[in-house]
Amino acid sequence: MNQGDGTFAALVEALPRQQKRLMNILQRGGHYSVGDISQITGFSDPRGTIRRLRDKHFPILDEWCQNDYGDKFKRYFLPKDYIRQ
Repeated sequence: MNQGDGTFAALVEALPRQQKRLMNILQRGGHYSVGDISQITGFSDPRGTIRRLRDKHFPILDEWCQNDYGDKFKRYFLPKDYIRQ
């Protein structure tokens, strides 16, 4: 799956509404926590949508972060090659 060959955009466009909406957010660039995604989309828990997209081989990456209180959480993002310019 490579964004440069045009098929990535077509694959995103063919996704169900909720999955397409999440991919459009990730394609903006940046790293988004579950809370960030929920606030932007109104989804109560986007982790299931992320899992379904990964099952379809979309390259959603994550990193563990820590807040000021020591709590750990993940931020989700796409590799730079998949960010819209």
